[in-house]
Amino acid sequence: MLHGGLKFVCCDLIHALNEPSLYARSEECATVAGIRGAEVLPSIAKKLALFFVACDSSVHLQSFETKRKFHQALFGGILQENWSTPPLVYLLQAFSAPIDASPTRVQPIWNQAIVVQLKDLLTSALRTQHVFLRGAVECILLKATSYYLDTKAVSIQQLFLLLSCFKSTESLHRGTHLWKHLVGNLRHWVDESYGGQQQVEKLCRSSISSLLNTFRDEDPKTSYDRSDVHRLSKMLLLVADAFEELDLGLLLQPVREMLSTACVRAYLPAKSIDLALELLSCLYSEAQSPCKTGQEASDEITKAFVPGDVVLLSIASIFQHTYSNIVAMISGRVTSEEFLVTDVPILGVYASCLHVICNLLPAGTLQPHVELLVNSCIRCSTVQCTSDEVSCVLQLSCTAMLASACGVIRNDPELLKPVARTLEKFVWQHLYDAELYKPSDSKRLGEWGKLVSQYIESKWTCISFVVKQSPVASAAHFSPLPTCIMDRCVDHLAAASGMALIPILNTMQSLLPSIMATPEKLFEVLACVWHSLLERWHDHTCFWSVLRACVPVIFHRCLLTEDIVDTDAKTVLEKTLRTYADNFLESGNTRTGVLNVIVQHCFNIWKENPRLVLKQKKLLIDACLFGPFSHKHMTVVSAAARYIQGLGSACSVNELMESDHDADSRVRAMAFTTVSLVPDDCAGEIFYALIQRDREMSALQERLYSNSVAHRVKHRIWQAILLLEPVLPFSTSFSETSTLDTVFSALISENQPSVRYLIEWVATRLLYSNAEHRDILWKAIAEYSDLRPGSVCSLLAIATHLCKLLSVAELKQFVERAATEILPWTMTQHFAVRVYAQVALQSVWLVAKEQQLVEFLSRHTVFEKCFDVINTAAGNRTKVVAKLFNSFWVSAFHPLKDFNLEVICQVLPRLSLVTQDEWIHPDTFLAVDRRYWLSKDGAAKLPLLSSNSATKCAEPGDWMPEKKAADEEQKLSTNPLGDVQKKIIPWKTLFPDSEDVSMKNRQKRNGGLILIASLIDRPTNLGGLCRTCEIFGASEYVLGNLKYMNDPQFKNLSVTAEKWISLREVRPPNLREYFLALRQQGYTLIGAEQTAHSHSLADYTFPDKAAVVLGNEKEGIPVELIQLLDVCVEIPQQGMIRSLNVHVSGAVLVWEYTRQRLRKTLIAA
Repeated sequence: MLHGGLKFVCCDLIHALNEPSLYARSEECATVAGIRGAEVLPSIAKKLALFFVACDSSVHLQSFETKRKFHQALFGGILQENWSTPPLVYLLQAFSAPIDASPTRVQPIWNQAIVVQLKDLLTSALRTQHVFLRGAVECILLKATSYYLDTKAVSIQQLFLLLSCFKSTESLHRGTHLWKHLVGNLRHWVDESYGGQQQVEKLCRSSISSLLNTFRDEDPKTSYDRSDVHRLSKMLLLVADAFEELDLGLLLQPVREMLSTACVRAYLPAKSIDLALELLSCLYSEAQSPCKTGQEASDEITKAFVPGDVVLLSIASIFQHTYSNIVAMISGRVTSEEFLVTDVPILGVYASCLHVICNLLPAGTLQPHVELLVNSCIRCSTVQCTSDEVSCVLQLSCTAMLASACGVIRNDPELLKPVARTLEKFVWQHLYDAELYKPSDSKRLGEWGKLVSQYIESKWTCISFVVKQSPVASAAHFSPLPTCIMDRCVDHLAAASGMALIPILNTMQSLLPSIMATPEKLFEVLACVWHSLLERWHDHTCFWSVLRACVPVIFHRCLLTEDIVDTDAKTVLEKTLRTYADNFLESGNTRTGVLNVIVQHCFNIWKENPRLVLKQKKLLIDACLFGPFSHKHMTVVSAAARYIQGLGSACSVNELMESDHDADSRVRAMAFTTVSLVPDDCAGEIFYALIQRDREMSALQERLYSNSVAHRVKHRIWQAILLLEPVLPFSTSFSETSTLDTVFSALISENQPSVRYLIEWVATRLLYSNAEHRDILWKAIAEYSDLRPGSVCSLLAIATHLCKLLSVAELKQFVERAATEILPWTMTQHFAVRVYAQVALQSVWLVAKEQQLVEFLSRHTVFEKCFDVINTAAGNRTKVVAKLFNSFWVSAFHPLKDFNLEVICQVLPRLSLVTQDEWIHPDTFLAVDRRYWLSKDGAAKLPLLSSNSATKCAEPGDWMPEKKAADEEQKLSTNPLGDVQKKIIPWKTLFPDSEDVSMKNRQKRNGGLILIASLIDRPTNLGGLCRTCEIFGASEYVLGNLKYMNDPQFKNLSVTAEKWISLREVRPPNLREYFLALRQQGYTLIGAEQTAHSHSLADYTFPDKAAVVLGNEKEGIPVELIQLLDVCVEIPQQGMIRSLNVHVSGAVLVWEYTRQRLRKTLIAA
């Protein structure tokens, strides 16, 4: 193992495992695995886990040092690869399998070298990975660290350095499951290897002192790494949670003393105070309970924390006792000429501290301090400073602090109204026209563009705040006109970059209603906003923030809810908004999450007034049908994300962020929720718009393949229609036909099972609620059977389900009519329809017995005897009948009890084998609108969860037996006045299938036609030719290999013809000898080939003993065999394409031979 085996595992095997396609799971496997399929690993990942468990217990790796070398070599191999995320997730999860298998047997073997490898993996190899899966990798490694770390071989400083590499936003955050587990281990490690609590406390004190004294010598070249602050804060929190008796307040006493005396200690370095503030702010932020990044949250730091949380209370206490000094220090610092351009990054820390103080203290307490800050910044901004560079930096810092003050005032605008009025006056009289001009000597200003961008962001944050607080139309006399402000917004929007766009867009959102009366200006603004979004499309640092700010402007509430008076402008606006929506839809197909933003925005408006959906009908329907069809590598990513999600809190990334693997299903969840809110008077228009989409999809593609694009789109259409069904009217002004007729007509199209189930469900519920129109069902059976036999099966299923819903009084009349209508179909020639009808009739009979309809039962006692014969007879049909009775659609499904979101959007797709990407879990609907779906006042038109355990626990499968190719082509005729089919054979027992008859028919007929197909290698062509030979009475059919007869494709086309015709096997290399033997028997060898001397089939007369040779599909007949033929015949052609399919060519030749023989016989007679 330590020689060739170790190299193979850690190099060759690791390299081979970095292939995402290895981890792809079949859809059927994932579907059957469970409702979410999250707990199921790909097959190779399971085997990897077993491999690592076996390695851990192997006799070759029992020694401590040997196992350490194996782990070190393994991580070395991992670091050599450029990893795709899913393989790395599965590999590391398999690597940690020994921990799950037997945690007590795990040996701590990771030394300093392995810790260095882990840091490299965390800081470099994972830098550009998928965020959610990257967090999962960190969690897996963190869990492994807690078991494998050898604390005797790793110093405590190196331990905390390693732990600081785990990101707080992705894996190691206070309050998570892994944090608590690590805290327990840390206490054990400290007591066992690091000298106990006192030593750790000493380390913490020295670390704090070292940080605060970084700038004590006032050396201008001194600098610090901001990651040191985060590392120290994480260490302090871990130690404080590990040792509850340790007083964090005492540890932070130096920080408290420094901040308490910051304003009176003149020689205290300002940067030391900055470090103290940054440490305190970082501690407070990371001490909060975990909050998922995908959830809605205030832009302020949360006020809430766990009651009794001593750690958080200790940190908050320092803020509460030093807030006056902090605000005064910030006021003096940002208005001092000593504030340099290198200090600009600390402005973010100041803003964060102000927000914390605002959340911890009441507004009344803060008022004088906020007023001091605002007045100081305003005064400094209006005073000329000593140099251009100093003036520039002060202008930037003061504006940034005023922007922070806006956030403080926003929390309690009434109490802080005087401060707000002062700020408003300054904004309109000074800041509105102010610009940040580049100094003449700007060598020390570094990246000037970043400074300008930060200034613009702060400036427009202030303007946006003032506009929102005091609408411009009613503001004081010193405010400019709304159109002037909007023009300024347009100008700055084109020049600004990055996050500076956000406050400008927020200002435009506030002002947009004021320019509704001027359509030209409105369209100019919308075009400018859209162009700005396009310019940031590939800027990953700000795109999502800009998108969330652009959408409320482009799709402003007033544009969606109010009408423009000018009719022409209204038409242009509707067209413009439709264009933008289509662009977002197209973008959503290539970039996950884009459409979520616009649909979420519109959804919030639709919830308030569902009738507005008619104005955005196309957007709603597009959202219902939305869902890109992922490539294989993306499905592997989604499967890995689902697996990680299934681990729950055991993988802390689930507690810290939302995975975007179900972002597309969230769009449909919002759309479906909106559909369920649609009022009665709007339902008809939405219904016929969905039906039109269904018809368009059917017209584009006649045949639907399972989980194809067309199948999945139609599935979504009928899910939406089913949700709309409770408010559907029987007839509307949008169509001459009734709603029921429209639904029935959809059965004519080729539909996959999942779509067929949904159509049947909609029809059943409509018939149940419209008792007076139930005769439409029987008319539909008579009408649609001529158009598509398969539709009869669905109509019979509808009748069966309807029986379960009717009262006894309604049932008496219904079962009589049902029995009369269903009975003829139990003897039809179409196998699927015949079996369906037999099952349907039995189901009606069982309902009648259950409801004790004595009169019906006594009148039709013969039915029960027939059912006994059907259910006990031997043969395939009996098995199919039993399968249908046991299928979920017959045995478990109930049209009323199962009418809930869980069944419609998750259970039914699973049972009908729809790809897992189509499932929408109930949790997704709760994330969309928890209050609506859990409301107890009956606001929701259907329940969220299912109470029918029979359906939820049912096994997947289709009610319909597998279709044969021949059945696809059959059409039934039930018109008694027209021509009828002569080949109807209602009972299988009449079909001659005994071995004697089979062998008799297989004997070669003397003379006649021999068809030689040895050169053909496609089973479909061979099967079709076999059928042709049997029908036209060829004496022998020659194949290159008789094994082709066992191929399913051959059987589908031959439909048992191989049982009734003489077959011979002649392999291609033996054809030469076979041709010579045929010539000796008097046969003429005729090749179906275009040659220089070939004869036209129209002019050729076949001899009685003819052997027709067919060529290969691509190469035709080889030259060496053509030389052995007596003649070549070609089929006359009129088109541009110069060849026919070999099956077609063979059929034409066989028919021409048969036609000539028949003509000879007639002439002779």
